[in-house]
Amino acid sequence: MKKTIYLHIGLPKTGTTFMQRQLEINRDILEEMRIYNPIPDTFMKVGFRLAHLSISLQQNRWASESIEMQEILPNLWERILDQVREGVNGRYILTAELLSWELSEKKVRELGHMLEEFAVKVVFTARDPLELIPSMYGQLLRTNRGRYSLEMFLKEFEDRWDPGYHRRVWGGVFGSENIVQLSYDDIKGPDILVKFLSSVFQIESEKLGQLEIEDIGNPIYDNHSFTPRFLRMLEELHHNRIDSSPFVQLLTEDIRNPVNQKKFFASFDSYVKSLE
Repeated sequence: MKKTIYLHIGLPKTGTTFMQRQLEINRDILEEMRIYNPIPDTFMKVGFRLAHLSISLQQNRWASESIEMQEILPNLWERILDQVREGVNGRYILTAELLSWELSEKKVRELGHMLEEFAVKVVFTARDPLELIPSMYGQLLRTNRGRYSLEMFLKEFEDRWDPGYHRRVWGGVFGSENIVQLSYDDIKGPDILVKFLSSVFQIESEKLGQLEIEDIGNPIYDNHSFTPRFLRMLEELHHNRIDSSPFVQLLTEDIRNPVNQKKFFASFDSYVKSLE
């Protein structure tokens, strides 16, 4: 019988970073449930990040990594899969949201060939594009890309926010019957890991009560969506090489709940409109 790998590919801005931290914190507890993380411990000593699951499949990006990581990247997936081959029978989970955002269809097919000896379930979390696109675009604006319009963003990442795209591309490689689609609205919140595991592995929520949930505040603030006017302001600031971090910090640190966020945006939009 083939061992099963659950490949969680994102999408970005659907609580993945928060959930990944909870997976690591609860690694021992999850192993008791026969859910395993096959990332070798030795990887952590050289600065491994889950993003490297995607980067390792894009050779043009290796040069920007440390010398230690450059030595690992060519065989990164093979070493991880060796952990699965040598491990006990159970369910193995790998999570990296950039797999859904960065990989071309060709790279997805290459990954499919690498995983042929395993049973693979591809899990992705869909989010309303009207929330996902502003949230992701706002994050990329803060990475010093220089001039980067919304039109450029939409062209660069065409269809990546569309569940139909991922069902077609990933389902075409691993089989449509092996695609598990979740809704961000259904699982978001501090208990996102409990809801995720319950949905994907069909584990009763009561049995997940022993999981430790790290208290980092409300994770919703990592995934806020900016209004069009606020995004245009950020774009203009970046175009003119003006630091936008004070404005973003005001939103993410000083505004503590969705009601206040809406009040902030309403006030900001009214102010900008008065200048037009």
